[in-house]
Amino acid sequence: MNGAIDLSLRDPDRGNDQPVNGRCWLGCDPETLQPVVWIGPVSIAGPNGIATAPAYACPHCVRRL
Repeated sequence: MNGAIDLSLRDPDRGNDQPVNGRCWLGCDPETLQPVVWIGPVSIAGPNGIATAPAYACPHCVRRL
């Protein structure tokens, strides 16, 4: 492996590897729509149990990680 992050992770709900327009979950303005890629599911525990949602991030934020 060359150490590069693969930005073509397969989103199991969509079934393709292409970026979509959406909101970056990692550090961008949450009101800005931009090309994002699926980075995996995110889960959080709360008083009503565990909630899970698909997380997306822009390529810039993924590279910054």
